Amino acid sequence: MATAGGPDGTALPHVKPHEAESAQHFIRRWAAEETRMQNTGRTAAYLAMSKDCAGCRHLAGTIHGYYAAGGHVHTAGWRIDSIDAPPSATGVVTYYVTAQAAPMTIQESSSTSVEHIPGRPVRYLVSVLVRHGSGSFTLTSRTLA
Repeated sequence: MATAGGPDGTALPHVKPHEAESAQHFIRRWAAEETRMQNTGRTAAYLAMSKDCAGCRHLAGTIHGYYAAGGHVHTAGWRIDSIDAPPSATGVVTYYVTAQAAPMTIQESSSTSVEHIPGRPVRYLVSVLVRHGSGSFTLTSRTLA
């Protein structure tokens, strides 16, 4: 496992997928990539993992806009407590992801004030498309439950 540093010197795990990656492991990698995207403004890797997810594309566009306007986001992301799904799921599978969202600071542009958002428990419905034969996944939706 290698690490990649954020703009403020913090390091987030950068996990490379194994050949037989589980959907739960993919969701953990995706969540880490969402945090990395928010802290750096770099959206390409997140979008590659979320290409079928309209909400994810919207979030990436918002983050890109903040950074393009001189703003930023600082967060430690999610601490995932559990990822649950039906036992015999195939195709697009929806998981309940229970996590603790870390506190976040957001500045939408260089001319706006900094907003502080407290940490809180969250529960998302995260849908993952299992691409049979390739052993790969893509995120198709993320919604607060």
